[in-house]
Amino acid sequence: MIERLRLSIELLLERRLFALIIVDVLVLLQALVIALVTDGEPSSIYMGVVVLPFVLLGVPILANAVAIERRAGSLESVLVSPTAHTYFLRRYASFCGLMALQGLIVMTLVWLIPSRPFPLPFVLVQTLLVAALLGTVSMFWGVYLKSSGAVILASFVTLLALAPWFLDDPMPVQPAGRFFPGWRDLTEWLQTNAVLALAALLFYLYARRRMLQTEKLLS
Repeated sequence: MIERLRLSIELLLERRLFALIIVDVLVLLQALVIALVTDGEPSSIYMGVVVLPFVLLGVPILANAVAIERRAGSLESVLVSPTAHTYFLRRYASFCGLMALQGLIVMTLVWLIPSRPFPLPFVLVQTLLVAALLGTVSMFWGVYLKSSGAVILASFVTLLALAPWFLDDPMPVQPAGRFFPGWRDLTEWLQTNAVLALAALLFYLYARRRMLQTEKLLS
């Protein structure tokens, strides 16, 4: 399983793993600077280590997930396989999972700081849903548009339209404990994450349906 995920990520990056690591480190360093300037506010750290890497790295890289097969001329042979859907899903999920894991680890470390309490489980769930939405949006446009540039542009426009939820800050406005937010913040969190989950599901279902229409996908 782990080996398959590793191969999926390597294929997606097209030998740009080292470049990705460098850019990711620079993004994390920028997030660290922001955290220091804002005195370690969890909200700033969340935006820097979760949302920013997803937008700056995730969108351009995931735009290649289907385009790679088009350029290689192997898209038709992949689609005729009964496991074509699983093949592409694993590719998107492996990268989004890796990015989400980075965010989960950093936010957990921040949560361990006693002076910066926030409801960690709710932040982790929203991080996973943000990753899922990013992956499904990229998958949707990847199977409808041919060029990577078009997929990148369409993904950015879609995420911009969903910005009130995709960019929502999961940190509670009112003082909260280390596991549960206040009732007011809980209601807002539930609304935001319901939209994220529903949007991710819809994009996934439409992308999956498109994959089953082989002749349209290849035209």
